[in-house]
Amino acid sequence: VLGRQARFDGQLRTIVGVVEDTPVSSVQEVRRPRGVFLSSRGELTFAIETHGDPEGWLGVLRTELAAAQPGLTVLAPRTLRQHFLDSLFVERASTRSFYALGLLALALTAAGLHGIAAALFSRRMRELAIRMALGAGPERLFLTTLAGATRQALLGLGIGFAIAVPLAWVAAGKQAAFTPWSWPAMAGSSGIVLLVALAAAIPPASRVLRLQPGTIVKSE
Repeated sequence: VLGRQARFDGQLRTIVGVVEDTPVSSVQEVRRPRGVFLSSRGELTFAIETHGDPEGWLGVLRTELAAAQPGLTVLAPRTLRQHFLDSLFVERASTRSFYALGLLALALTAAGLHGIAAALFSRRMRELAIRMALGAGPERLFLTTLAGATRQALLGLGIGFAIAVPLAWVAAGKQAAFTPWSWPAMAGSSGIVLLVALAAAIPPASRVLRLQPGTIVKSE
């Protein structure tokens, strides 16, 4: 192959080397054969291997290149990590947006479950008072009220998974490097939602510990 000529963009080029197919614009780019040519505009890109912290060598690189060729303009010296992160700018921005939306959804979940627990307590106040008058302990009624809010949270998680499953497969079909499932992440997020649900439901449910059965039954 070396030394042979091939036509690229209508011009004959001499093959002087063969390298592995590699992505150019993005790490998610599909690898395919391509021709690499020496720039006719006088621009060159160097890949320099260093020892230690590569960022500490950027200043040295500018100095050495300026000494080797006065007037040379160094456009964008950066480390391989910086280059890698820059290629993922869109994906990283999207991820941050999803994180922000997730935190907002978590806050709305906490507020909604707090309201549900308060509504369940108000609706069942007479029932709870009668059960307490018949001998049910406050702690048991507290757990019963808390269980009602927890069931609502589990129902919400079930509905959320039913919506997320098809959306994840659609996203996986449109994004080459997207993995639709991460079971540790799903288990962790579900656990966080349940913990937030319990924390939001505790204040309304704890009102049962201060319940006065005689006063409530008489007022009803």
